[in-house]
Amino acid sequence: MRAFEQQPKESDIAFACYKVFRDLGPGRTLREAAALYYGRPAYREHTRSVPSQVKKWSSKFEGPARAREHDQRDEEIRREEQQHENEQR
Repeated sequence: MRAFEQQPKESDIAFACYKVFRDLGPGRTLREAAALYYGRPAYREHTRSVPSQVKKWSSKFEGPARAREHDQRDEEIRREEQQHENEQR
């Protein structure tokens, strides 16, 4: 199992929130992910805090580390595709 896939004992809800966080890319923040997950775009503009549940999920299931691994995998794929394209020329 890859770190960025749903983890054992990670609920579907927690994983859904993690995917929002993961898909924000390298500049991601928990606050931004929470705003998108909860569907409250104004939330990110009016508060500096992150909902406690999002913090718990992120900590318990190592969200930031998993997201970085996902970023690294995506970068490797991008490099391999670019190398393949260069070889085809």
